Amino acid sequence: MAALLYRNGPGRGCRRRPVAHAGWPAPGLPAPRPPLGWLPCREPVRPGATSTTAGAAESSVGGCTLATMATLSQRLVPGVVGISTFVDYVYQRDMQLTAVRMAGTKGPINQLRTVTVTLDFNGLVANLKAGAMEAAEEQVADACRALEAAGADFLVVTSGTTSTLTARARERVAIPFLDLAEACWTDGGPPEPVGLLCTRYAAAGGVFQAAADRVGATLILPTAGTAERVDRAIFDELIWGDVSEGCVRTLRTAIAELVENGAASIILGNTDMTLAAERLQETAAVPLIDAARAHARAAARAALDGRL
Repeated sequence: MAALLYRNGPGRGCRRRPVAHAGWPAPGLPAPRPPLGWLPCREPVRPGATSTTAGAAESSVGGCTLATMATLSQRLVPGVVGISTFVDYVYQRDMQLTAVRMAGTKGPINQLRTVTVTLDFNGLVANLKAGAMEAAEEQVADACRALEAAGADFLVVTSGTTSTLTARARERVAIPFLDLAEACWTDGGPPEPVGLLCTRYAAAGGVFQAAADRVGATLILPTAGTAERVDRAIFDELIWGDVSEGCVRTLRTAIAELVENGAASIILGNTDMTLAAERLQETAAVPLIDAARAHARAAARAALDGRL
């Protein structure tokens, strides 16, 4: 018969999760260990009263014995909709580093409990280019439902473009979304007026305009020609993890145009731009807000504080 594993960790309580191994364990073989993060559950976990522990062991990390290490208290589990492997790394790194800094714990940085589902990025791009928005929304909805079923307490969509494709997902899940655009205003707010660099899909979707309206900020968009060149830089290079001199030059020109049009700061609203953010800031005349990293920090704060 199929074995049942139970999730014992932060979140909305203890949940059963069937593991699809008929006849588990096989005769004559030892029972496989549960996947990391899934443990036999003895008592229900009360929301808001959980923690991610380092575990007890005789080994030590950084001079601190694991058995005596401080634990990172966590109230909510982020469910990450992964899009690009390169961007997902930045999200995971900054979520973990932010959580560790907030908690003041020591040891390996991988202490924050997260759940991730990775989309078929190639399929998503193909759907976008073909104008198959319903198919693209289904991809996102399927990922969000899987994350909710896995025990996520809120959703982190790691893409500005994909953030515009969540209408179906919002109808099918009960957990909230951590808004990418709003995260750009959570660290004190960028100087205004604010310029925006993102894909034309994201600009047309209005997520950044809506966030700007909620805080009363003025948003400046690039011209149509510049937006088209930025799109090419994103879809021809950045989504593949390539950051060529030509790509950086295109983005720098777009930034200069926004500054010339009055922007006092600029949001890098396409999360793939995080790969070039440091190089872009070196020559930018105004502060740049890396949306990917701002979103990741907001996710870590929400996980530890228990509120979005």
